[in-house]
Amino acid sequence: MSFIVVVRETAGVVEKYARHKTQAEADAHALEYGGFTVPDPGGVKRYWIADSDTKTLVYDSASRTGATAMRDWTTAIQLTDLKMPRSVEDLYDTGITPSDRTKKLLDDKKALRAERPGS
Repeated sequence: MSFIVVVRETAGVVEKYARHKTQAEADAHALEYGGFTVPDPGGVKRYWIADSDTKTLVYDSASRTGATAMRDWTTAIQLTDLKMPRSVEDLYDTGITPSDRTKKLLDDKKALRAERPGS
């Protein structure tokens, strides 16, 4: 288990930190440079939330999960654009009758768009 010294945070965002293998090393660092020592919450630093008042550091897994879902959805939408550019999609939306294969691509694309995370 490693330990984090949160040296500086602003509004919950960790701006400066140090990682140590032992709590003794982390505590010594905190004494010399300021900050507070906590067990490493793991995960991606972008999703750490620090509180200097309560000397806590937590990992916001819900935000990470939401961001990952949105990234995956965006990638899927971009891949559908490779199969059917939006300009072609617009043509079919104006009333041109698509082939069965094109109709399936169009329907799949619209269904994927409706599954947007957070909506």
